[in-house]
Amino acid sequence: MVIDIGKRIKELRNEKELSSKELAKKVDISPGYMSLLEANKRTCNIVRLEKICNALEVPIVDFFSYHGKKDRDEYESKRMDMALNSLDFNLGLKAMFNNNRDENISTLRDSMSVINNLNSIGNEEE
Repeated sequence: MVIDIGKRIKELRNEKELSSKELAKKVDISPGYMSLLEANKRTCNIVRLEKICNALEVPIVDFFSYHGKKDRDEYESKRMDMALNSLDFNLGLKAMFNNNRDENISTLRDSMSVINNLNSIGNEEE
């Protein structure tokens, strides 16, 4: 996947409701240079990109991972659902094992496998 750096900067800037001039000031570059970056008429080194991301309050990894507020919201919602499901599952396990500790060793092993799979899925998405 190829990312249009200039378009991405502009997209994130618009989400934050910042003008090009305001972002340029936060990053300590000229508004003209910011305009050229967004138009892909100038390149952006990683140090400058990190400053832009910091000014936009976006982790640099998110700059490359998500495309638009909708994608980030869907991702965060999915992660929250996974965390809540895992929590509910763990609370259910705790209640079950408090009642039948000796009878449920294999169930515990199966449950831990499910939890490990959920964790590995979450780590792949990051």
